[in-house]
Amino acid sequence: MTSNGTCPPVSTATVRVAVEHFIEANQVKNAMRTNTSKPDIKSAALRNAYDDFILSRQAIHCSSSTLEFYQNTARKFILWMEQEERSITEPIQVNSHIVRAFLAEIGKRTKSDWTLNDYGRAIHTVLHFWHTEGYIPKPIDFEIHPVKKKENAVSIAK
Repeated sequence: MTSNGTCPPVSTATVRVAVEHFIEANQVKNAMRTNTSKPDIKSAALRNAYDDFILSRQAIHCSSSTLEFYQNTARKFILWMEQEERSITEPIQVNSHIVRAFLAEIGKRTKSDWTLNDYGRAIHTVLHFWHTEGYIPKPIDFEIHPVKKKENAVSIAK
């Protein structure tokens, strides 16, 4: 600071370097976060179809929480399909039996109707997108676990 309490002038080059360092640091931080916390989709065909789906969600301005929702649900479904015993490597190999098997496995691990419904909705959205975009030839139908809505515990007095 100068004697009159103001900051000295800063050159454009100094600002540019500071901004580049800031951007680079954030890119490294984001890369480390995504690389260490989430396994990669191995199959190029499934990864491309999933990435296309995520791009479509970004293009329609889905919120970051919605994108994270798909990371925590639909992406896990794709990783599950790739496991050795299933060996699914292309969207065209997905069918209703595969979806039901995944949802049944999720149902064994959770007691929450909401969780099962979340997975079903996310998978339905991805599969609908894949059908619309030609990744799969026909729609894949499966039931989504219904969730009973809680009644409002507070009644409004008239």
